[in-house]
Amino acid sequence: MTQSTLTEQLRAWHDGDTQAFQTIIETQYYQLKNLGRHLLAKDRLGRQIQPTELINLAFSSLCQKQSISWADRRHFFGVAVRTMRRCLIQEARRLGAAKRGAAWAHVSLEDNTTPHHACSAETLLLVDEALKNLANLDPMVAQVVELRFFGGFSVAQAAEILDVSEPTINRKWRFAKAWLSNALTHG
Repeated sequence: MTQSTLTEQLRAWHDGDTQAFQTIIETQYYQLKNLGRHLLAKDRLGRQIQPTELINLAFSSLCQKQSISWADRRHFFGVAVRTMRRCLIQEARRLGAAKRGAAWAHVSLEDNTTPHHACSAETLLLVDEALKNLANLDPMVAQVVELRFFGGFSVAQAAEILDVSEPTINRKWRFAKAWLSNALTHG
């Protein structure tokens, strides 16, 4: 599905066309499932929740967002990544992992966002809390972290989604890594 076709389907869904949402699910499922795999590869919740279950939770939540006035594909994927992140956080809390500070772990926000380590549920909750604080300081920086760290998007893809230049993404990413490192180290 082309970007303009997806945008048309999102707008049709917003206008009440339930078949448009089914089309969106069918055409974007594979890409969203890959995002889910990426998210689950970063944490130990992957043993408790599978990518398909995460996507189902995310689509269930997205289904409730018909009232959003979807701008385009970029907007949709930004909301989808945020929704999946929230689903993971809810799952971590459900598993009773909210023992603040119980298992401090190193969280790498390297430029290579390919998962190469696992974060515990506790660490995921700490990153989420720090990310909420960062969003209060600079919402776009928090969006960059969501897209790069949680969504696994490249600099170019994040730039396209946020409709900014790649140097802007690189600058925001550097700031985010430094800020989050400080926040996670000093609590």
